[in-house]
Amino acid sequence: SPLAAQKNNSKSAKRKRTTVNPDSARFQLFQTSVTNLFKKMRTEELGLPDVIKAANNTIKVHNKESNTAEDYFDEDEAQLIVNKLEEDNRVMFRDGVIYQI
Repeated sequence: SPLAAQKNNSKSAKRKRTTVNPDSARFQLFQTSVTNLFKKMRTEELGLPDVIKAANNTIKVHNKESNTAEDYFDEDEAQLIVNKLEEDNRVMFRDGVIYQI
């Protein structure tokens, strides 16, 4: 039925984030991943995709419906977190690259 289909779509459609909470565990997990990757790579600049990959490797999310692993952080959320870190003068973020300051 169309109603059932509509219900399923609304459930699976992810709401796009527009804000992040710096006190949340998600935020802190991502921030820790950034810090650890800087140390591990012994570099002062990191590409956002590398940081997202590293953060997602620290936590595995299993989708029961599709029986697949899902990424915990997507690029939109990662950018919001990095933008907030930049606002707080923790990093500098330019053209998809995160710089240690």
